[in-house]
Amino acid sequence: MYHYLKHIFLFTAVALLIPACTPLLDDQFRDYSHDEHTQRIQLQKAHMDLNKIKDIDIALHLNKELFSSLVNKSFQRFNDTFITLHSGEFSNVSFGELQFYLSRQQAFSKLEFSFEVDALKRKVFGYIKAKHILSAGRDEFVIATNFDEIVIERVENDEVFKKNSEKSHLISSSVKSFMKALNTEILHSPLSIPVDMNVLKEINAKKMFFSSDYKLHSAKPIHMLTKMKLYMPYIYEDGVVFLGASQLTNDQEVYPSGVDTTALWILLRDKISHTLNQNMGITLDMIQKSSSCYISKAYLSKQMNLSLKNIDLRVIKKPLAKLTDETAPFFKEIVLEDKKSLPACDQGKEECSSRLQVCERDCTRNYGVHNCEDCSTLNPFERVRCLSRQEACKSKEELLRYECKRSEQRCQQKNDELGRQCEIDNRRIVSQCEEKKAQIELTGGSLSYAKLAYDFNVINAYSVQRIRNIVFDHTFGTLEVLKDIHVSMDSRIHLDLIHTRKNDFNCSLGIKEPLFTHSYADHTGERKRLSLCMKSLDNGYLSIKAKEKTHSMVMQLSHTPYENLLAEDAFFLHCSFQGIPMLPISKNSLLKRAEITQAFQAMAGELELMFEAEEISFLIAPISLNKDTLLYPSMDVKSVSFRDESLF
Repeated sequence: MYHYLKHIFLFTAVALLIPACTPLLDDQFRDYSHDEHTQRIQLQKAHMDLNKIKDIDIALHLNKELFSSLVNKSFQRFNDTFITLHSGEFSNVSFGELQFYLSRQQAFSKLEFSFEVDALKRKVFGYIKAKHILSAGRDEFVIATNFDEIVIERVENDEVFKKNSEKSHLISSSVKSFMKALNTEILHSPLSIPVDMNVLKEINAKKMFFSSDYKLHSAKPIHMLTKMKLYMPYIYEDGVVFLGASQLTNDQEVYPSGVDTTALWILLRDKISHTLNQNMGITLDMIQKSSSCYISKAYLSKQMNLSLKNIDLRVIKKPLAKLTDETAPFFKEIVLEDKKSLPACDQGKEECSSRLQVCERDCTRNYGVHNCEDCSTLNPFERVRCLSRQEACKSKEELLRYECKRSEQRCQQKNDELGRQCEIDNRRIVSQCEEKKAQIELTGGSLSYAKLAYDFNVINAYSVQRIRNIVFDHTFGTLEVLKDIHVSMDSRIHLDLIHTRKNDFNCSLGIKEPLFTHSYADHTGERKRLSLCMKSLDNGYLSIKAKEKTHSMVMQLSHTPYENLLAEDAFFLHCSFQGIPMLPISKNSLLKRAEITQAFQAMAGELELMFEAEEISFLIAPISLNKDTLLYPSMDVKSVSFRDESLF
């Protein structure tokens, strides 16, 4: 059996007849990869990119096996499209897998293939060599590919063709067409590795806060991205490391003259290892042990702090306040502390003049001859008739004056009787009053003669916690929570008067209807620093939790029910002893602040808020490569590490 070897550099074909032999892959690339100038350019570019990096925020290592597997998945998608092409010169294309050779910032591959030369209806078999340049986009790593050397190993049926024969030219033409199509299509559909570095995408404001007594009220969406401005590939024999930076510098490195590629390589490796140790506490040797990814804690905390800067997460607790026993009012005793404070009994005497009738009728002025007509101005004839009428008038007036005086005498006699009775009654009232005073016994120095029942109920009360900022420290050891607390309470006070000594004392209450009050309080700028704990979950996620234990906080409300009660004009109590008015009882005396029992402190606007254990939690998701979850998170000293699932 013979094999035919044709080396075609791009479009130039050279045919050689060689015996069957398959050299090792590295041996095949030894001459192919030996390009001092190209290697120096790649190393210098890596140095320049590394010098631009302010801090290494992400370091992703793919060993050669995983890197090859991921690129071949991308090539399979390319293959599915390419094999459907029909150029007129070749068809029935079939590819093997890309076999990679990696070395000092260089990546090469070998790809076995076969296709049918349409003009001959014969298949040719061989392999292609390619050079690759690695770069990174937003969500994928791109492997730019240049297929630049093709080797034809054999032709179907082992037929030997002369060098310049027609069949040889047909094969050469189809190979050129095949290479041209291959390089054209790979430009349009470059190989890539989709990489989802947004490990914080699972953070959901609605699920961030948990408390057994608080429920979500509202939450603004949170968007976080793990976005790098530059990814620098570091390629070595056994794999590839992608170094990501979110911030760049303007520094320019000057290379010393005469430095060979080996020295540049060693210098690059040492600089990367030193920077990794500074930023993440790891070395290049550590990250190269297996496929893994490291993201610095400083970067993650910065990204989270930016996204959580104005989080505006609100949770509500309702009902907030419940009294010990809302159906049982508390009482204020209206007491007499000293008999001297009782009104003087003389004040109970009746003013006798109020009983007397009006007897003065002024009989002499109202009745008499002056009420009769005057006849002196009339003529003699008229005067005779006038004097007759005048005499009749005088008789009548005299009679009326007599009757008037008799009525005055009877009225005076009646008033004298009423006055005497009034004096008797007043002496009796004063006597009874004094007797009642004497009978009063002050038990324990006081005497309760009435009670005010204060029936206080909280109708509606709730508190809203607004978390408006969360700040992680750069070590992921603690977080600081900044929140505001708003409290609202609607309440009702109903007053009821109870008499305890009705025979001696009588009181009246001005307030007849229940008194409603809306109270509120705002506590802003509450800061709490909480420790963080980490836990790997069964689904591969890393849980970050900050817990605050059960605690309480006393808040003083504005516009309290007690203040509203004191401001009410109808809040008064008028009392009397034996019908004698007592001194008015002031509002403050009816209910002093200190007299409000502990169970009813909400009436005075003082609320003790009880906060059950609260929890703020976040999830760091695994890193997905080619939509397959491969790298799972755990916490290291200065970074979050993501490792191959086989290590768990």
